[in-house]
Amino acid sequence: MKPIRIVVLLLSLLPFTLIAHPGHGIGNGWSLTHYTGSLEHAWILVVAIVAISYWLVRSTKKSSS
Repeated sequence: MKPIRIVVLLLSLLPFTLIAHPGHGIGNGWSLTHYTGSLEHAWILVVAIVAISYWLVRSTKKSSS
């Protein structure tokens, strides 16, 4: 399976991990502080940043060689 298909598959599963959860005590439920301050959302943000960074580094290394 091509790597882009794997990424698209994983990204399509993200909405299932963002289902409402108890403990909406950090700010408004729709604010940036809620998504960055609660672990239920922050880990997804970290995983996404790491995956995108890895993909960008790999793609630039392939294009330069």
